[in-house]
Amino acid sequence: GEQAELSPGQIKAAAKKEEDTARMLKMGVPESLLRQLEQEKDAVDKFNVRRSAENARRTHKRLTIVAGSLARRKILSPSGLDTRPMMGMVRGATFDMIMSLIGSRSNTVFPPQSRWLDLFAGTGAIGIEAISRGCEQAHFVEMDPWVTGNVLQKNIDTLGVQTQTNVHTTKVETFLAQHKNTARAAGGAFDFVSFCPPYYKVSYPELLEELDSSPLIAEHTVVLVEYARSQKPEILASIGKRLRRVRDRRYGRTYVAVYVCDGRELPDEE
Repeated sequence: GEQAELSPGQIKAAAKKEEDTARMLKMGVPESLLRQLEQEKDAVDKFNVRRSAENARRTHKRLTIVAGSLARRKILSPSGLDTRPMMGMVRGATFDMIMSLIGSRSNTVFPPQSRWLDLFAGTGAIGIEAISRGCEQAHFVEMDPWVTGNVLQKNIDTLGVQTQTNVHTTKVETFLAQHKNTARAAGGAFDFVSFCPPYYKVSYPELLEELDSSPLIAEHTVVLVEYARSQKPEILASIGKRLRRVRDRRYGRTYVAVYVCDGRELPDEE
């Protein structure tokens, strides 16, 4: 095969290695010993690269479903930092906030036939929490095939909720584009949408504008948005023609805003 071109950094490193070798030979170090040391160092470097890649793609059972039929069940989450699941305490408080907003008589049960769309799903903790609390169906959108195969799908299978779930291994932007004109392929508009992206990798205003004009949400839809403090200026009181912010809460370092989609005029929360 063709040799890959070396970067300036790699060329510099190779030149330095040659210089070091020449210097050691001058000092009388046997060449065979030098080559052996070099091979050992290469082996250690390769092992470390492999180990860190494996560590980044491990899973552990640290997340717990908070309430409902699956309460206290543990689910997998990745050890790496790319998938940042909403932790139990915040999830519990957020769901309580939604329940009181929709006037649910029970703090743990959603209205019958409710459907949840979990965008940037990661572990699936939010959509699964919704199913545990009585949502009939949840759709999960997650772009990383490793996460959907080794974490999300395994969580769904372990908890036995396969018939109530649909997993879409694709980017959120692609999913929204696929359903730009009609939500029929997704089973119609959703009653609840969670929007919990990797904070710094997306443009909140752009994606929320797209969601605002999407047939995936209807007049009665409630949208939950998780964000970091630095994104606060992007979490506007009103987005597009329909999204209106009705709650904005801080839980430790996590911020959660809730939008309704009926375009109502609202006094802003104190």
